[in-house]
Amino acid sequence: MIALLWRLGWLHLARDRGALLLTFVLPVAFFSVFASVFSEFDAGRSTRIAALVVPEDDSTAGRVVAAGIVAAAGLDATVADATGAAAALADGRTSALVFVPRGFGAALATGAAPPPIRVSIDPSNPVARGSVGGTVQQAAALALFDLQGMPRRAEGPTVEVRAAASFERTDASTAFYAAGLGVMFVLFSLTMRAGTVIDERDNGLVARLAVAGVGAWPLCVARWLYLASVGVVQLGVMFGWAVAVFGLRVDTLQTLAGLGVMIAASAAVAASFGLLLAELCTTRAQLTAAANTLVLVMSALGGSMVPRFLMPPALVEAGYATINAWAVDGFRKVLWYGQPPDGLARELSVLLIGAALMLACIGFLHHLRRLR
Repeated sequence: MIALLWRLGWLHLARDRGALLLTFVLPVAFFSVFASVFSEFDAGRSTRIAALVVPEDDSTAGRVVAAGIVAAAGLDATVADATGAAAALADGRTSALVFVPRGFGAALATGAAPPPIRVSIDPSNPVARGSVGGTVQQAAALALFDLQGMPRRAEGPTVEVRAAASFERTDASTAFYAAGLGVMFVLFSLTMRAGTVIDERDNGLVARLAVAGVGAWPLCVARWLYLASVGVVQLGVMFGWAVAVFGLRVDTLQTLAGLGVMIAASAAVAASFGLLLAELCTTRAQLTAAANTLVLVMSALGGSMVPRFLMPPALVEAGYATINAWAVDGFRKVLWYGQPPDGLARELSVLLIGAALMLACIGFLHHLRRLR
């Protein structure tokens, strides 16, 4: 009898695809993401920090030092002009700017101390703040040491490191977790609320509405508007709590406007995601299993749990396939750089186009169900 009951338990588990996902697939997926991130540190390696080098000095020494910094082992660096570099830092495409100043080579040629190399750091990346200055100084010193015919100094050139923004945030962790966890939980909550779609199918409400002449598209839009409005309130409460209790800085109208449009876009795409998942599932149990698996994996890859600048490049690229990555990047632009809504065009476009495409798929699936 014991053996029979044991066998029946495994048969039930094998027939429940949702339980199989939660029991075996989800833990492995989670482990793979976190192991990929932190195994780099266990092996004594850290993720290379993205940087742009701006060679303002055109002397031989200036060019050699710039090339040495580009080749530094701890940096993923390329050469850029000042205008393009500043724009890349402001929208999160790089974590540091390194300026080799004018007069650098001329000062070395006379034996004088050269002007300091300036480093501007993305203030949202504490890893860059703590390591780029030392990496740049070491790379510059080695480049000068290898340069034939130049005076060799006992110490490397001076490096000045400062935050790129006009102020140094003291609420960086609060801002990150308010955005990351806010996006993760709005995806969870709206997907679970979208389960009423399944209930309405099961109790015959959808069929009665069809007989009453309510079309698939109005029904889909009404559900989406309801869920999106719930998501806006949920994210608003999250950020309001962060401001009131944990001192998150939202102290300009521009930051408030940027935060508002990101909240609206994030809620819109989360509502579409939840409704699409509910349309694809036939039972509440399937929806719960699918939501747990997809939302948790997206949150791990998309930076809701671990900052993406800590991830290996392959995982960073994979994160762009998730809602979380685009939403968190948009919130980061607002909260660290005070970007106005027109500075969020890339993130808003991806989120809103994604929401519209999912909404179109929902309407199509709903229409197909009525034809059966």
